[in-house]
Amino acid sequence: MGGSGTSTSGLIFGKGPPFTGATEIWNGSTWTEIADLATARGSGGSSRTAGTSSAALFFNGEAAPGATVLTEAFSGSEVNSTITVG
Repeated sequence: MGGSGTSTSGLIFGKGPPFTGATEIWNGSTWTEIADLATARGSGGSSRTAGTSSAALFFNGEAAPGATVLTEAFSGSEVNSTITVG
């Protein structure tokens, strides 16, 4: 699973196996699903310490049937979010 942000404003994405593309935001008290990765995967790298809950990267990882080298960028908020594949 990848992540970014702080303990009061965070973001998590991906998980597996089984692999998922779920992306959820933490507002300090509840999780809300806001978008999905284009490619469901887990065990990738992320912008954990440099990213925020409104700007983050998730790259590489394990996906079915094997490894992937995709990079996806998250930008947005609970209301308006976009995941871009690069």
